[in-house]
Amino acid sequence: ITETGTDEMITETGTAENNETLLERLKPIFYGDEKRAQDYIKKIKNTTNDVEKVQYTAQLVNENTISEMSCHRDLYRILHDHGLYNKSESNWNKVISQYLVKK
Repeated sequence: ITETGTDEMITETGTAENNETLLERLKPIFYGDEKRAQDYIKKIKNTTNDVEKVQYTAQLVNENTISEMSCHRDLYRILHDHGLYNKSESNWNKVISQYLVKK
């Protein structure tokens, strides 16, 4: 609780409000599963290597935890907008495509 009496959790990437927005944007990509979206946020925030972030994401797509339809532009935009992946969208798409299992 802050001096003004508000209950705000500050993290490396911003305020509780920013984290709530991130979670709300990610939930549909995780088929509405809030817990998995929270776990993903934690893992991505704690992973500094961009390739590892994409590999982990592809693993979740391959396990059907993340929607394959949303793992390209939709997910890239969310991560990029929140400063969690700063490389280009074409880089994201190139790398993730390397790790997705063809069905």
